[in-house]
Amino acid sequence: MSSERVALYRLVRLVDYIAYIIVSLLLLRFVLKLFGANPATPFVDFIYSIAGFFLAPFQFIFANSPAPEPGSIIEWSVLVAIIVYWLIALAITKLIVGARPVSRHEAESYLAAEDRDEL
Repeated sequence: MSSERVALYRLVRLVDYIAYIIVSLLLLRFVLKLFGANPATPFVDFIYSIAGFFLAPFQFIFANSPAPEPGSIIEWSVLVAIIVYWLIALAITKLIVGARPVSRHEAESYLAAEDRDEL
């Protein structure tokens, strides 16, 4: 494998790892709010603070809905944020992979395989 491909692969992995961390924090916040976790506990406060940073652009897109359990809520904006962050990560990885130079032979092989529906 060429050093260029290794570098691109590592960059794609880095983007994926960052997306996993952001989405995991947001998902954890969603679950904690859904089950009515006590925000006074240090762990819950930490998760709310960190995830709140990534949630800020989406904070008031939708109103929160009360969940069946008293004291718990459904934060719809968190779900929107999760979707948007995944789409951004997907777009960045597609741009990284799409920007890599491709030899004529590699392109012809790919197109021939696509025509045979082998991909």
